[in-house]
Amino acid sequence: MDTHTEKFKVRLGLFIIGGLALFVLAIFIIGKQQNLFNPVFKLSATFRNVSGLQVGNNVRFTGINVGTVDNIKIINDSTVWVD
Repeated sequence: MDTHTEKFKVRLGLFIIGGLALFVLAIFIIGKQQNLFNPVFKLSATFRNVSGLQVGNNVRFTGINVGTVDNIKIINDSTVWVD
């Protein structure tokens, strides 16, 4: 009877450890897809000409996609603010 209890404790411990491992793995997979673990910073700039630019367009730095356009505001007749 005592060995049955020990087997049960071992199985229960393995089940809990396996469940926690799956939980941590799921958090990392979801976090990687949502970029939760990457450093993020927001840039804003003003431009005189943004013809063709739309919200959602990719932002490129030296040919590499580094972000997206979130917002475009017209400040006055000659200046546009881009987030």
